[in-house]
Amino acid sequence: ARNAREVETMIERRGELIAGCFSGRYRAYDSADAATELVLSGALGHLRELHIRAFIAAGAPTDAEPPPWRESFAMNAGGILTNWSCYDLDYVLGVAGWSFRPRMALAQFWPCAEQFRHFVAPESDADAHFTAFVLGDDGVVLTVERGEFAATAGRSAWEIIGERGALRLSMLTTGEREIIHDDGSSSAEGTVSRTLGQGDDRAGGGNPRLIEDFALAVREGRPPITSLENSLTIAKITDAIYASALSGKAVTID
Repeated sequence: ARNAREVETMIERRGELIAGCFSGRYRAYDSADAATELVLSGALGHLRELHIRAFIAAGAPTDAEPPPWRESFAMNAGGILTNWSCYDLDYVLGVAGWSFRPRMALAQFWPCAEQFRHFVAPESDADAHFTAFVLGDDGVVLTVERGEFAATAGRSAWEIIGERGALRLSMLTTGEREIIHDDGSSSAEGTVSRTLGQGDDRAGGGNPRLIEDFALAVREGRPPITSLENSLTIAKITDAIYASALSGKAVTID
């Protein structure tokens, strides 16, 4: 689906069938399960901010032909936001129990910088870098930023911050993972950082587990890891980010 309207059409046509969304691949790990369990236990208290920030630094030129779809509104419905942040949003919103209800977005995006244009097709017109502030119900805020072919060092952070604590997450399948629980529930101790989960959880997770979950969802007649309704939330946020960036104004999310 390229936008929220197309997701809504899928929901209308789904009937009694089971529909799955591939954006959930990074939650198909034991580490994500442990993080979700902690959030749903209420250990973080009332959530305040869901934070995503990830940059991929520009590398040296190559002879590879850049794909025409990568940063194209016509072919891909967008750029780095549609390519990568469907996974970012699924991961953080899913770990937070899909409790975030978006209401308004204010955003800006930029195309690929001129010195790195050899990485994208000449007709590219979509985002290589975007930043967005999304206000939700109950004062919860989502901040999300991504950039590729960036003129800055590569770095990333996925965080869930509440009134009583926070989680520092690791989304990508880079081997060793570590989830840090910043526990601020005690006035006597102050905020204390503890390791919630650590280890290499690549084996049996990611895409294989996502596919297995979908097969079980079909057999058991239940929604998969990411349902179409979950996907609709992601699509509405994505649509609003682009609408705000293109208009230069804050956009209300229905």
